[in-house]
Amino acid sequence: FPDATYAAQLFTKSAELGHVEACYRLGDAYEHGKLNCPRDPALSIHFYTCAAQSGHPVSMMALCAWYLIGAEPVLEKDENEAYEWALQAANLGLAKAEYAVGYFTEMGIGCRRDPLESNVWYVKAADQGDERAKHRIATIRAAAEGSQQGVAGRNGATRNGGRLKKAERKDKSPSQGQGELTKPDLDPCTFR
Repeated sequence: FPDATYAAQLFTKSAELGHVEACYRLGDAYEHGKLNCPRDPALSIHFYTCAAQSGHPVSMMALCAWYLIGAEPVLEKDENEAYEWALQAANLGLAKAEYAVGYFTEMGIGCRRDPLESNVWYVKAADQGDERAKHRIATIRAAAEGSQQGVAGRNGATRNGGRLKKAERKDKSPSQGQGELTKPDLDPCTFR
């Protein structure tokens, strides 16, 4: 029969001996109240940090999420630190981290805004099957194609003296969604 309290004790002993996965499991347990552990941001962050510093990418993303929201007075919100942890996990090949770095880079969260670089990260994540990245790439592609169609339409208008007839202005209205880039949905909890 499962004994969650005993499991937590064994994970704690293993973590004290430097077992990376045990550190991650305890970070998760103290974050979500699993294994009969109380919800404790300080202990969660402590154990995630131990695992992340040993190269555990999922723990890096958990720290990314903690830094995005903060846990006062234990941890101040710090978007730069969130970005750095996501980048480390992405460089280890974690697809959800690659998506997160793409998002941060696209929006300028914790880093300089760079839409081209964000696309590189979205492609890496999509290549690993990340559905959000695939959707984001499709949205960006549709917006780019809509913008190109809008440019072609304006070029046609210049041949007619640079003015559009009232009916043509309605058809070219940006409110129809052509060429518009929508903000992706991002929930810090989905980074974990």
